[in-house]
Amino acid sequence: MRFSEWFEERKLIAVALMICVAIVILSVYDTPDLVPAGIVYFGNDDVLTTSDVKIDINTADAAQLMALEGIGEAMARKIIEYRETHGGFASIDELKQVDGIGDSIFGKISPFVAVY
Repeated sequence: MRFSEWFEERKLIAVALMICVAIVILSVYDTPDLVPAGIVYFGNDDVLTTSDVKIDINTADAAQLMALEGIGEAMARKIIEYRETHGGFASIDELKQVDGIGDSIFGKISPFVAVY
């Protein structure tokens, strides 16, 4: 075997190995299960995906509220307006008093919100 053939064969093996390592690293990097408790993970849709973190609805800003599934900019404004008008939330159940938050949305966000 000539040196050039030997070198080409080793170069292909090295490239294949590098591709495999890159695939493993990328698959681990985007896995929300590996995010430590207490860390907010924003997946591809920028939606909270870990129930280890709760947003305090009495202090959350619009961006934090919009990270909740089903809460857009307009709904975040309504939550903040309700909070300011009523002096805060006494419990998370009070979110149902905000115009537009029904049982469906409340069911989606209730595991991720709290009143501290």
